[in-house]
Amino acid sequence: MAQSKRYSRRRFLRNMALASGGATLTATHGKLGLMRSALAATGNYSNLTDYKSLVCVYLFGGNDGFNMFVPNTTDEYDQYAAIRGSLSIPRASLLTTTGDQFGFHPAMPNVRDLYNSGRMAVLANVGTMLEPTTREGIQNGSAVLPPDLFSHSHQTEMWHTNKPPIDGITQDGWGGRMADLLEEANSNPLVPPTFTVFGQNNWQAGSFTEQFALNTFNGAEPFLFLTDSGTLPWEASRAQAWNQLLSAYDSNILVREVGSSFSRARDQIAEVTAALDQAPAITTAYPANNFFAAQMKVVAEMIAVREILGMKRQLFFVGIGNWDTHGSQLVVHDRNLETLDAGLKSFNDTMDELNVADSVVSFTMSEFGRTLTVNGDGTDHAWGSHALMMGGPVIGNAVYGTMPQFVLNGPDDVGDDGRLIPTTSLDQYAATLSKWMGIEPSDIAQLYPNVANFGTSDLGFLT
Repeated sequence: MAQSKRYSRRRFLRNMALASGGATLTATHGKLGLMRSALAATGNYSNLTDYKSLVCVYLFGGNDGFNMFVPNTTDEYDQYAAIRGSLSIPRASLLTTTGDQFGFHPAMPNVRDLYNSGRMAVLANVGTMLEPTTREGIQNGSAVLPPDLFSHSHQTEMWHTNKPPIDGITQDGWGGRMADLLEEANSNPLVPPTFTVFGQNNWQAGSFTEQFALNTFNGAEPFLFLTDSGTLPWEASRAQAWNQLLSAYDSNILVREVGSSFSRARDQIAEVTAALDQAPAITTAYPANNFFAAQMKVVAEMIAVREILGMKRQLFFVGIGNWDTHGSQLVVHDRNLETLDAGLKSFNDTMDELNVADSVVSFTMSEFGRTLTVNGDGTDHAWGSHALMMGGPVIGNAVYGTMPQFVLNGPDDVGDDGRLIPTTSLDQYAATLSKWMGIEPSDIAQLYPNVANFGTSDLGFLT
């Protein structure tokens, strides 16, 4: 009975927060749409008993998925090599997959092995879309396209929010909107379900839940000079003085809110820090000098203390920069893929070590792919690209979606330089992940309204 009352109160407070937040933006249809979506949520997520988490791996800059995962049959490879020229990966160096139909970039031996063992899958040619789009529709002007298709900032925002950007408005992300619903499943009301190891991001921005930022090397960092750790004699009096300052002007609602926010953040940090102090030692080896791998180890540590923190659902965000390969692509892209490959391998091994491999799914996103044509020794901004999904629930050793045709001026080309039109939408990708997390079909329809424009909301790559 007490648990039922707690969740009823939490849902009430969430809806009130959503309503009050939306009331200040009455001129913004996107925010009001989000408010209506959250208030119309039909699923009861407080009764989820299993554990699941998503790990979003964002590749900032636009990953060249077509050099990451390459066709290996003779005709298709020859088409690819003819267009890519000096940037094509030699066929003999490709790390071939089961059946030899495709090959991974030579810098990704671990990913290839994960793929062949059924732990990894590829989502072909996915991108931001509002509706199914064809070359003919683009050329005759009838296609409804996402705005600013080749802009880093706008397409990053759309990948994170699955909504067209609105000038001057920060929109909630589809991960954050999931967290607004799934937060009910967690028994600890103090700690949010969303954790970032790569700074604040739109993907985890919710109307009710907040992102908890973790340090790559220190986990949950305390407020410097304002915390009583019990080790120095003056810390207690200093912390007491700070608390008095926070409460000195409690008649002012804004000052009171600042004090409340600070106190809440400090309590959250203390809770997470205490949990991490009890975390089991991870014995899996992680590569040195690999910032991405270091982030993934922090995620693994947070998963290890899920029960201490009362977590049934968690959403993590990590990132790797420098994927905008306008020049020196063969060197830069090779190094990035090697970094990604090593970090994914160590994380997968850790999930086995923690015996949670069947409860965790990692997936990549990047704002767009690259042109098939070469600009000298690099590529330019394009549209569709390939994504990776990893984990025990992934039905791996398979390609999902439709592979594009590597033909300039062909049916998948926006124009004449190999900016390929996506054949699978971000909304379908997100909806598939959300369904696995336990989001009800009616709420998926609210979270991803554009998914109704496509053939299916479940791409089938998760058990």
